[in-house]
Amino acid sequence: MNPRAESSGESLEKAIHELEMGRWAPCYLIYGPDDFLVMGALNKIVDRLLPPSDRDLNLFPLDGDEVNTDDLCETLL
Repeated sequence: MNPRAESSGESLEKAIHELEMGRWAPCYLIYGPDDFLVMGALNKIVDRLLPPSDRDLNLFPLDGDEVNTDDLCETLL
């Protein structure tokens, strides 16, 4: 069994638990080799942070394979 995958799952579950308790982080970094699992984790977090009606103006997902540091900084500012 891959211990890294196991700890990643635990990290996601911990983040989900914190969100359900009303505690959230200013930023979440989601990464991994499996796009399906990454998107699943993203959807779980977004579902707990933002109602669908607020996502158009308050959600800026970025793909690390396609964005450079300057674009990231500009989006965050």
